[in-house]
Amino acid sequence: MPSSAVVDGDTWRDDFTTFDDGTWNRIHRSCFARDNVGVEEGMLWLRIVPDPANVDCHGVTGARVTTYGKKEFPKGTFTARIKFVTAPGSWQTFWLTGNSGEPFPANGEIDVAEVAGRLPGQTPHHLHSSRASAPDRKCTQGGTADTAPDGVWREYAVTTSTREVVLRIDGEIVGRYAPNGVCSWPFGDPMRMLFSARGGAYGGTVNVARYPVTYFVDWVQWQAGVDQPEPPSTLGYRGGTQAAAQGSAVSVAVPAGVQSDDVLLLVATGNQSSSTRTLQAPAGWTPLGVQDDQSMQTSVWWRRATGSDDGASIRLTSLNGGLKWNVQLLAYSGVSGAPTATSAAETLWTGHHTTPMTPAPAGAWVVQHWADKSNSTTTWSVPRGHRLRLLNAGDRSSGRVSSLSADVGPAHAGMVGGSTAVADGPNGKATMWTVVLPG
Repeated sequence: MPSSAVVDGDTWRDDFTTFDDGTWNRIHRSCFARDNVGVEEGMLWLRIVPDPANVDCHGVTGARVTTYGKKEFPKGTFTARIKFVTAPGSWQTFWLTGNSGEPFPANGEIDVAEVAGRLPGQTPHHLHSSRASAPDRKCTQGGTADTAPDGVWREYAVTTSTREVVLRIDGEIVGRYAPNGVCSWPFGDPMRMLFSARGGAYGGTVNVARYPVTYFVDWVQWQAGVDQPEPPSTLGYRGGTQAAAQGSAVSVAVPAGVQSDDVLLLVATGNQSSSTRTLQAPAGWTPLGVQDDQSMQTSVWWRRATGSDDGASIRLTSLNGGLKWNVQLLAYSGVSGAPTATSAAETLWTGHHTTPMTPAPAGAWVVQHWADKSNSTTTWSVPRGHRLRLLNAGDRSSGRVSSLSADVGPAHAGMVGGSTAVADGPNGKATMWTVVLPG
């Protein structure tokens, strides 16, 4: 493996006044040719051209440049100003790979912007690493921004660290990921930069008549990053209780030691859903939301504790008759304002369920909740870095619901959530919540 020079200092930038052979390699093999990349008028250009003889590459040949063997960059923020220009089947990417010496996927890969001709008006991003339990198997996290990339100059950025990866387009956060205990986390290690253009595969079906096509990079830069210390917070976890039952009502005890003005979070999941609220809390509770997923429903409420709540019982009822219930009640001290919440329903058949993202102020705690309806789930794995608070797998009967609550914090100001908990049985019915408690 060629050795790379780790960049010193706090910043590095290439404005492409010329092609710097001391930084970039032009790849010449398979789907890439060195003649399809160059610098002109202060811009790096990468071209995909018709090549009928290149059958293995869908009748086109593209371009790739990489800092492999020449430069690598410690954790920090990588930004490039790019104008992608697509065609049917084109696949154009600004990406990073790790230089740990491990083979892919263990070395890590971040696709900062992975623009595919088959996905007009979308800009996907991905983090690839290995499964924590199986280093030779790929583990992927990612998302898609509804930001049209074609023919528009935009700034694409990623910030890497040992604690999280944050992706932005034109300064707006489009993805935020943290270690989850399922995927390995090589993203705080030095990375190499790449730009590539090719056709087919992820890009979709190539229409050779629409080629050649060229995209442009105005500049690319790196700024050193530092893992920030946790912000101060006044919050604390007072305690939690839970209950599982079948019938038209269920009761759960307020955690012992709760004090006046603590915040109580009540989360209840039933194995039915309807257009009207299936679950009903007693008077005095403020709803934070309701989330259905097929034949299950989760509701979340909150209120401030009073002096008479310590050890009291909270009774919930069903508006739609008998249910199988799973209820969790959590108490927190030092919450300065009203909680906020966002939720999502699972759309895939999987045991990996990811909470939605939402903004949070500095110093907040983030309570995340997962529930599923499955006969096969017997336990859950908590995302790495999260504090397990309550886990209730229910009974082993048909149609049962299980739930998990965990928290993390204090948080830095910005987007939070996006954490994946893993049920030991795959399922297509699950709800996920991110609740922000301001500190």
